[in-house]
Amino acid sequence: MRLAKQVNAVLAEYWDPIGMMETAPEYVASEYQSYSLTLAGMVYRGDDAHKISEYLGRVRVDSMGLGEDEVADRAAALLILDLNG
Repeated sequence: MRLAKQVNAVLAEYWDPIGMMETAPEYVASEYQSYSLTLAGMVYRGDDAHKISEYLGRVRVDSMGLGEDEVADRAAALLILDLNG
């Protein structure tokens, strides 16, 4: 669970495609929680930055209805992988 919390912090502070930190910071932790659990599992399985970035892109486009931002997704993926050493 520790990794999932750290991932959630990365999503909230660095990825945040819907701007929760600016508009509703009190809800940001819960907004990305379900994605954090999935991403922590991906890290534990040994998925690489490409797979994690693709997942973030699908979340951004398919779940949130936003446009693509491969640069932001890749940057967040690398930060998430860095959490696991």
